[in-house]
Amino acid sequence: MGRSRLSPQSRRLREMRFRVDALHKRRVGVKPEAWRQAVDSHEHLGDDLRAAEPLSLARAVDEELRRRGRSRLAQAKMSEHFRLLAMQEARWASTHEDNQQVCARFAVDIALHKAKRTLPFYERPPGTWIYGEPAVTYFDALKNTWVLPCREPLSLAPDDDDASSNLTEQRDPEDLPEEPDATIQVPLSHKDLAAIRALTAWSVAQEGAFAVSASWAPEHIRAVYSCDVVRPPMEALALVRDAVQGLACGQAAFNLSETPAVLFVGGGWGGAAQALSALLRRHQVFHIPSPYHDLAATPPIRWELVVLNVPSLLHWRAAEVAAQPKEIPSRKDRASIARAKGKEGGEHVKMLVDTALAVTEPECLVVLMADVLTYRQAVGHLKSRGTVVPVPAHGHDTSRLPLWVGYDRQPWTPHTLPRPTGRCVSFWRVSK
Repeated sequence: MGRSRLSPQSRRLREMRFRVDALHKRRVGVKPEAWRQAVDSHEHLGDDLRAAEPLSLARAVDEELRRRGRSRLAQAKMSEHFRLLAMQEARWASTHEDNQQVCARFAVDIALHKAKRTLPFYERPPGTWIYGEPAVTYFDALKNTWVLPCREPLSLAPDDDDASSNLTEQRDPEDLPEEPDATIQVPLSHKDLAAIRALTAWSVAQEGAFAVSASWAPEHIRAVYSCDVVRPPMEALALVRDAVQGLACGQAAFNLSETPAVLFVGGGWGGAAQALSALLRRHQVFHIPSPYHDLAATPPIRWELVVLNVPSLLHWRAAEVAAQPKEIPSRKDRASIARAKGKEGGEHVKMLVDTALAVTEPECLVVLMADVLTYRQAVGHLKSRGTVVPVPAHGHDTSRLPLWVGYDRQPWTPHTLPRPTGRCVSFWRVSK
């Protein structure tokens, strides 16, 4: 049988892809000094995309940006710095490529990568969240004691007695500021947290479906949240909130202290922990940002609740790659991630379970949220310790049939990272 004939359009697109890939390969080995020299030598090509002349390189870059905007790969309103970066990369590419469309596509690829790949994963996020805002927790070596945050949320006035009613309860979400604190990197905005608080997931599970559809997404593209591929669905966190409220009201075995504390293990860089603190308004949420950072010491306090998120091996490896800031995507990294596709859990499953159980005390509630490929392995590690027993939540024995929180349509992730997956959710309690 002969080869299938490609249409002229398909051949043109394939040729363009090959030439763009060739520029990406060449760009990896370019030193900053050589790159700057090449860009300056083509300064005559200009930087202002809005005043670009027809058939010019600047016009080709501008049209490529518009095309990416229509496909939602780029925001409609792009900063001047972003446009300038794209044009500079196009000027460098023009020293190795004559086709302006190839140069424009390559330049926008690099600009998008740098704009969204500059993530704070290499920095340690806030270790504590209260009411959806970061708080400070640290060990004072001079006093040999832990300094814990106060219960007062940062955005409420000191004389506000109704601490349980967050600022989103009193104000229209449209009037809320976009960021909780401009000086601290946070994954989610106030408007996002307001939408998360409105999620009602348990009512669906009560109807006997044992499956909840996950559809929440941030209002705007937020790179630090979108690239955190190990994060659980927000609807799974809403199930945790509803279950904790039901257990606190209906069972004497789960008694909340005056300052209840939650430990979130394996939830990602910080978006899930921030959202959980917004849902559990009476709690202080501490978290361990695995796998982005090594396990840090946790305050020696009594945990009322431990939430354990166990992603698949594929997403765990992808998070390890995303934790290392790089200017240019690595093909070797992507190949390493792809090799873990479809495989069951690895050593990270046992490590996460052991970390969660090491800090628990009798009567502590443990919520397991795991990918379908790691759930059985995580439950096996939990049961092997012999210290946890199933606890019914709203009358459901989730140890026999876990609740499933899955995406109807998996969220888009940049940089060819794997898309987040759903979670099997079950509830356990540490025995006496």
